[in-house]
Amino acid sequence: MLIRIAEDEFTPVNGTPLTRREDATTWADCVIETAQDKGVVTSMINAGLVNHSGGGRDAAIDLTEAGFQAYLEARKEN
Repeated sequence: MLIRIAEDEFTPVNGTPLTRREDATTWADCVIETAQDKGVVTSMINAGLVNHSGGGRDAAIDLTEAGFQAYLEARKEN
């Protein structure tokens, strides 16, 4: 899910792999599509890896610094 958020086509860098945490933001409804996705995101929020703000179609999701570091580690493994 970290990679899915960070490399969504609606990030400021249009889905390319990130080099800056500031670009790790997108619309929440683009990455949260199922109840399972919602559960994963909730767990990630509780773990301090992502932030979720707003509501409905205007809701945004972004990686925290800890989430960005975890994203970079996940990218190394892939």
